[in-house]
Amino acid sequence: MDPNRRQLFLVIAVICAAWVGLMLGLSRWQQSRSGARPSAEPDLPHFPGTEGVDEQTSPNLGWRKYWFRLNEDYPSKSVLNFYQHEMDARGWRLVGSQQPQWHRRNGEEEAYDVLEATWVAPNRLFQLDLQMLSRVVLVSQAEEVLGEDRAPGIEVWVTLRRVLAPGLIVPQPVSGAPRSGIELPTQ
Repeated sequence: MDPNRRQLFLVIAVICAAWVGLMLGLSRWQQSRSGARPSAEPDLPHFPGTEGVDEQTSPNLGWRKYWFRLNEDYPSKSVLNFYQHEMDARGWRLVGSQQPQWHRRNGEEEAYDVLEATWVAPNRLFQLDLQMLSRVVLVSQAEEVLGEDRAPGIEVWVTLRRVLAPGLIVPQPVSGAPRSGIELPTQ
């Protein structure tokens, strides 16, 4: 083999070895520093009594969620009150200009009373979605609805996820006046 060619291979091998060593060193340094910093993803607050509920996660899609059945009667707002208080304390802001309310969604044989609320983190990179659902079976005879029979309890889903378009979700500014329609529990 030509001596010049041999020296070229030797130089390339030394450069590659130096590059690999530098990357390993930087990787170890970065790992040691990541333990000292808090995670960039905020904690998912759990409603009292649901701390042991398993969470579903998708790190690639950037969401974590859990669900539970609340043993309270419709139109309970205890979960909404909890998250309103918890998220306000963390500096998160409710999306929308009005306080979340229960709304009816009708199906053919069932109706659903639904309450939905979304909070956005102060950095506008994460959002927390709260969805509550109370099922109603419509009692009908000959195509006429005679009444309704409500299923016991309320189903609740809580999802923490990355905001898909951070510039598009704009929380309402904080005002000094309290919002109407909700009463926070006193401590």
